[in-house]
Amino acid sequence: LVRSPTNIEWQPTLKLAWKNRLAVLQPLTGRKIVDISGSPLEIILVLDVDTGLPVALRQALRLELVLLDDEFKNWSHEEFEKNIVKECEGMGPLLRGDVSLTMRDGRAVVRELELGELVFTDNSSPSYVWFRIGARVVPGTFDGARIIEAITEPFIV
Repeated sequence: LVRSPTNIEWQPTLKLAWKNRLAVLQPLTGRKIVDISGSPLEIILVLDVDTGLPVALRQALRLELVLLDDEFKNWSHEEFEKNIVKECEGMGPLLRGDVSLTMRDGRAVVRELELGELVFTDNSSPSYVWFRIGARVVPGTFDGARIIEAITEPFIV
């Protein structure tokens, strides 16, 4: 006879989510990045059960926005980290504006964000490239369980 434990606590999974979809205006380079209603992008903290209602933590969270290569298929923490697009030396940041944010009461608003110039030096590069914008908790700033990153839908540059 196998007995299952009765005192296991259920720990909900927290994740970052975009409140609204990204407005995809082509090309995005040099344009202010906003949501589909023309408002600033907003990131919310939600339970993995996806109620859509923000969850407030007792402490503020430090977030950062990163540009992601759209090549990855599995949305694991390792894949997210591996697909962050690094800036080219001397070119400046690829995402400009509010890339460092503080989330309070389960919400963070991205007031200013634009995509910098992307320069490809490889002649075999396609005429367009797919990217995503990711939001993550700054590594080492939160002691709780991992909070899943938010990722926009892909867009063409």
